[in-house]
Amino acid sequence: MRGAIFSRPFLVLAVLVASLAIAHGQAGGFDPVFAGGSPLNIQVDSFSPLEGQVVLSNGNIVLLTYRSVNGRYVNRLTGITAAGEIDTSFGNNGFVDFAWSDVVSSDRASNIEVQNVLGAERIVVSGGWSQANGRKTPTRLLRIDRFLPNGQSDTAFGTQGRAAFPNAGDGVVDLLIQRDGNILCQGDYGVLVRVRSNGSSIDTSFGSSGVVNTGQRGSRLAIDADDRIYVTGRLGSGKGKGSTIYPSVTRYTPGGIVDATFGSNGNALVPFATASAGDIVIDGSGNIVLGGTDSAGGNQDFAVYRLTSGGALDTTFNGSGRSIFPDFGGRDELQIGLAVQTNGKAVLAGRASYDTALEPNRFAVVRFNADGTIDTDFGVSGAATWSLNQFSSLVNVTARCENEDCTSESLMVSGGATPYIVVAKLNGN
Repeated sequence: MRGAIFSRPFLVLAVLVASLAIAHGQAGGFDPVFAGGSPLNIQVDSFSPLEGQVVLSNGNIVLLTYRSVNGRYVNRLTGITAAGEIDTSFGNNGFVDFAWSDVVSSDRASNIEVQNVLGAERIVVSGGWSQANGRKTPTRLLRIDRFLPNGQSDTAFGTQGRAAFPNAGDGVVDLLIQRDGNILCQGDYGVLVRVRSNGSSIDTSFGSSGVVNTGQRGSRLAIDADDRIYVTGRLGSGKGKGSTIYPSVTRYTPGGIVDATFGSNGNALVPFATASAGDIVIDGSGNIVLGGTDSAGGNQDFAVYRLTSGGALDTTFNGSGRSIFPDFGGRDELQIGLAVQTNGKAVLAGRASYDTALEPNRFAVVRFNADGTIDTDFGVSGAATWSLNQFSSLVNVTARCENEDCTSESLMVSGGATPYIVVAKLNGN
């Protein structure tokens, strides 16, 4: 979820096979109610990567996965109750299967978000889709499907619940819903498209005829309280061979025009040569928070970077604008998910690696205080970890308020690994 809860869903890892050695009531411990105080393990087919999760306002969770059926990919939505059980009222006993692979076997949905329609929640998924056109190479389209909270197709959207438009990219790498309900899709080749909230058409008032060429591949999106759009990427700090490439953020107006008042002519750099950052969240103070890894210590370690709302490096954050979590075990870490809680604390999720054959990898959730220091009250010395037995697909992190004034927060995490999809709820206080 986004907005007042400041969170994002994110990428790659494995199955959780050991419980946290952290008390239930402690920050980073399992919620004692959800799935009986342990992760929920959902048995799946031999190949069922997890693409994303959303958390609805009632606490229910919807997961997006895909699986191979007779050589073709089939998308699947899975409904989970706030108590950590399969929601049998969702779809067909908890599941909704829908295929996009009628022309190209690998076509699938790759993103999921929640859209608010006149006070009612809708589930939106997007991805790349191929349409036969009588020629050898099919037409590549952006496809968006919308569902009701119970898993039924929302026939009020597009044509019978789906919409498809020309897309210059090979797929959709990020999906974002603006506050007016309009839908932003960032294509793999750096093309940002805005679709009207009801799926009727491309919004031609956005950018140039509804499209902005960001020039950034694999970038992530965020919006702030003024509906300005932030796109991550990588840019050089100089010209020619002497140029150094840094992580970057470009800001656009709500109408899709580069905002020249931000940073330098609309672009801001994260000026650390060892930085690797991509995931982005705008926090409650308007600061720009990026998650990633940093090799300043030799190995790639979890790291958080913060820019001011104007695009300058925020040196009030750990004194430098950068905070690096200590190396876990002498090998490279892999940052995957980012969420920022309402108190400004940043949460990273990913893989912690150890120089040991017995247990080379662990899934890790680490937390930083709002001032950039490590939150040693979270988990053990700032980290909650689980054992892993293999790599797999996306890991997602969502911070959620548990009461109206948000004095109680939780962290929903999910990951996919054969033969399970695993969902856990952590104490985020």
